[in-house]
Amino acid sequence: MKKIVLLFVLVLTLCSCSNNNGDKKIEKINYQEITQKEAEEIVNNELYVLWGVNSLDKVYNQDKLTLAVERFAKDKGYESKHDVKEITKKELEDAFKETSLSNLSLKHENIKGSYMGAWCGHDQWVYDKDKEIYTYQEDGHGACGVFAVFNKPIDFSENNGLYTITYKYAFEVACDMPNGKIYGSYDDASLGNEILTINPDSNYKDVIESKYEEIKNKLATYTFTFQKVDNHITLVDFTR
Repeated sequence: MKKIVLLFVLVLTLCSCSNNNGDKKIEKINYQEITQKEAEEIVNNELYVLWGVNSLDKVYNQDKLTLAVERFAKDKGYESKHDVKEITKKELEDAFKETSLSNLSLKHENIKGSYMGAWCGHDQWVYDKDKEIYTYQEDGHGACGVFAVFNKPIDFSENNGLYTITYKYAFEVACDMPNGKIYGSYDDASLGNEILTINPDSNYKDVIESKYEEIKNKLATYTFTFQKVDNHITLVDFTR
């Protein structure tokens, strides 16, 4: 009987120790508040890289590199990313860590230089892997691509420290100059299935807003989910 009691006490002791060790491994994450204005600034300044992809792991490396150059230019007070004539590998990596996509990986290579999702036709920053430095090359031309000409936040909410903002988007295909053909999604723009044609000299946002109730069900819906820890906002998920 004594042996049984001793065995029972030993089992209880081991279970107690196991639970205590498990508790020590649990670290509570202190999520911080994200305002709608903060979320909107990130969507408008950074998340054009998501227009044509369906998941975070599909973001093009070229867009991530360009985004890093843009962040570097902003933090250093340059008027434009094109004023960044030289940037080191470390400076680019540090700048990328300040973006909302800092949880993604970077591959170092020549940068074509994207403008809101449209890539230039030649290398704009050439990477020297021995010196670990990017050097700017003049281009002197524009770019063709699919561009968002309208976006409208339709919902903003919080759940357990995660903040979600949802947008409606409209797109255009253009080469330097607008053409007035409006598409309800990035894919439709690529396929040429327009939902609206307007005067290319008009204010796109005003015209689309005036027709919003008529076409809103034809517009692409993008939902972005963020978290903020240690004063840094990270995009943790998105759907479209």
